[in-house]
Amino acid sequence: MNYTCKLRILIIILTTNGTLQAQLPHTLNPITTNSENLGQGEGGNGIATEVTIRSDGTIFLANSYDGVRVYGFNGTEFIDLAHCGLEEGYANSVALNGTGDVFVSTGSGGLRAYEYYGADLINTAHVDDDSTGYYLSTTVGDDGTIFVANGTHGIRAYSYDGTSFYQIDHFDEGGNLDNIATDSDGTVFVATGQGLIAYNFDGSSFTHLGWQHLYQDEDVVISADGTLITASNYNGLNAYLFDGSSFNWVTQIDSGGISKAIALGMDGTIFLASHNDGIRAFTFDGSIFTNTAHLNDGFMYPQDIAVGPDGTIYIASGSQGLAALSYSAFVGLEDEFDPFPDKVYLQQNYPNPFNPNTTISYDLPEQSIVNLTVYDIRGHEITNLQETEKSPGTYEVEWNGLDQAGNPVSTGVYFCRLQAGSYNKTIKMVYLK
Repeated sequence: MNYTCKLRILIIILTTNGTLQAQLPHTLNPITTNSENLGQGEGGNGIATEVTIRSDGTIFLANSYDGVRVYGFNGTEFIDLAHCGLEEGYANSVALNGTGDVFVSTGSGGLRAYEYYGADLINTAHVDDDSTGYYLSTTVGDDGTIFVANGTHGIRAYSYDGTSFYQIDHFDEGGNLDNIATDSDGTVFVATGQGLIAYNFDGSSFTHLGWQHLYQDEDVVISADGTLITASNYNGLNAYLFDGSSFNWVTQIDSGGISKAIALGMDGTIFLASHNDGIRAFTFDGSIFTNTAHLNDGFMYPQDIAVGPDGTIYIASGSQGLAALSYSAFVGLEDEFDPFPDKVYLQQNYPNPFNPNTTISYDLPEQSIVNLTVYDIRGHEITNLQETEKSPGTYEVEWNGLDQAGNPVSTGVYFCRLQAGSYNKTIKMVYLK
C-alpha cells in the first residue's frame, strides 16, 4: 500500500530537564504483557532472555531458569501453549529450523533440540562439547546448519538428524562471542565484545575473513540489501558493508541507553531494544539512520526483540516477561490512501520466510511494461510471475513456490526482481519446507 502524507505537524516538547525534543513521526504502542507465566525454575525466577517467532506466528521464549515456553497471540493477549523445563543450565537463546525443530542454547548446559507440533515440547537431543564453555547464542543457517556462539570459546557448527547433533567444525580465535547472523552465500557474522567478525562456512569448516574492532557489538542483523547493522552497546546502531575481506563503516546513530538487540520489520524498519532507553524504531536509506518512534515506559532492561509475520513486535523483557507492541503512524500525521503512487516501488514479500505461498506487492505511478521474475541463488530463472503492461496503481502477485514447469522448489533463498521502465529492484525471499 502507498500512503501520501496530507498533514505534517512538528511538535516540540520541553522535557523535565529543560532540553528540547522533537516529537517523532510514529509511535510504538503497548498491546499487552505476560509476566504471570514466567514460572519458577530451580535457580530462581524465569527471566525472558530471547524471543523467536515462527512463520505461522507461534512465539518461542527462552526463559532462563524456567526453560522454554511457547505462546500464541490473538491480537490482544498471549495464549500459553507449552512449557519445558531444563535439567541443567538455563535457556539463553532459541532458534528454529523449517521442519518444526527448536534449538536452545542453555549456557553451561550445552545445546538442546526439541520437537513442537502444537502440543508438547519434546526434548530429542542434547550435546555439550565444551564443559568449560558457555553456549550463549544459536542461529540456524539457510541449509539447516546450527551455529552456536560459545562465549569465550569460539563458534561451533552442528548438523542435526532428528535424534542427534554432530559437530562439523569449531573455530576459536578469542573474543567474547554474542550473537550470530548468517548470509545466504555462506558468510557467518558474529557480534562480539571486541567487534564484528566474519567467517566463511563451506559446509565443513570455518575460514576467518575479517574482523573490525570499532565497537563492542551485542547483536547483528543483515538487511535486504546486504548492509550489516549492529547494536553496539554504548555506541548505538552502526551500519557496515562487507566486501569479502574487510568491513567498511557506513554510519552510526547513538540514541542513548545500552544497545542490546535488533530486529528487522518486513519493510526494512529497524527496531532496537536498549537498556535504560527502551524500544526505538529507525529507517535506513543506505547512508543515514532516522529515528521514527520511541517507547521507554515499562522497558528498562529489554533483552531481545522480534517482529511477527503480522508486524506485531515482541519484547523479551527480562524479569518483566514477554510484551507485545504495535508500530503505527503518529496522530500528527493524517495518512490517507492514495490509489495513484508517486513512484515505482517493490515491497518485501509477505510472509517471509514462507511455505508454500507468499505475496509480492509493487506500486506503479504510470502505465508501464512490468516484468516480475523469480531467480534462485545461482541466478537461474525459476519462474516469470508477470510480463505484461499495467496501468498506474498498487498490485499484488502471489507465488505458490512452484517453478515454471509446475514443480515445487527446494528449501532455500530466492530472489524476485521487478523491472518497470528504468526501475530495477530485487528482494530476497526465503522458502522453508
